[in-house]
Amino acid sequence: MRRADRTLGYGENEMLEKWARDSKILDIFEGTQQIQQLIIARRVLRLSSSELK
Repeated sequence: MRRADRTLGYGENEMLEKWARDSKILDIFEGTQQIQQLIIARRVLRLSSSELK
C-alpha cells in the first residue's frame, strides 16, 4: 500500500513537497495581484507611480 501511495503522489513526503511548491506559487500570485491593484489605482486616480507612493 505504501508503494501505491507514492505512485499516486499521496505520500506524506510528497504532500509536504506539494505544499512547499504551492506556497511559492501563492506568494508569486499575491505579489502580481498587488502590482495589478497599484496599476489600476494609478489609472483611476490619474497619478504617476511617484505621486501614488
